[in-house]
Amino acid sequence: MTARRRSSLAAVLLASALVLPSCTAMETRQKDQAVGYYRMANAHLQQGRGIQDETNRRKAYGELVNAIRLDPRNAQYRLLLGTIYQQSGELISAERELKKTLEMDPDVAEAHNNLGTVYSDQGRLNEAVAEFEKALANYAYSTPEIAYFNLGLANYRLGDYAAAAKAFGKTLDIVPENVVARFQQGQSYARLGRLPEAVTAFTRALELEPNSARIHYEQGVVLNKLNRKEAAASHFEKVVELEPDGDMAQQARTFIKLLR
Repeated sequence: MTARRRSSLAAVLLASALVLPSCTAMETRQKDQAVGYYRMANAHLQQGRGIQDETNRRKAYGELVNAIRLDPRNAQYRLLLGTIYQQSGELISAERELKKTLEMDPDVAEAHNNLGTVYSDQGRLNEAVAEFEKALANYAYSTPEIAYFNLGLANYRLGDYAAAAKAFGKTLDIVPENVVARFQQGQSYARLGRLPEAVTAFTRALELEPNSARIHYEQGVVLNKLNRKEAAASHFEKVVELEPDGDMAQQARTFIKLLR
């Protein structure tokens, strides 16, 4: 190698050495700026009705776009963007962003759960079940009761009532005051013909929400099947008292006539 070529190579290496720290510093600054945008997005979503509010979502969206522009490989930013799309009913965009999240980090349990709910909303129930199970396989997942509940709903819609009852039971092990999970567990038991267990589930649901006409109605139906006619009639009467109008009240009145 000639002296001139050695000198040129040394100059290139020196230039690279000078550029790399500069690039690293620039990337650090960009990531710091991205964190600021991400925090602002979260702050918007904490206002008032939270992520349910369209204005909050729109403000958060603008901040997230800036965060992702500066740090496009951050899985948490993609997760939040996918969640905003999901809450806005933009399921195709939500699916895209949640899949990108999981490409970056397959262990983000919340992304598996959220993708599962997107699939559920699209009627892709078997795919939804698979995503909920992936979320639950991650022992670092801090809110497994959410995925268990969603798994129960998907299995119920698939007609796998035993799996649904089990999933709702797991939810209730963690959050025993979840009245919807109690009710759905009762529905699952009723579908399986496990009527005494259905009565127990509905009874506990009514302890949590005593003025639910729907729970009273379903309890009446199960008690009637068990030939506990007086108890069934009492629940149907409660339905009429709570919601005197509508189809459910009319059906309750028909039961009352048959039982009294």
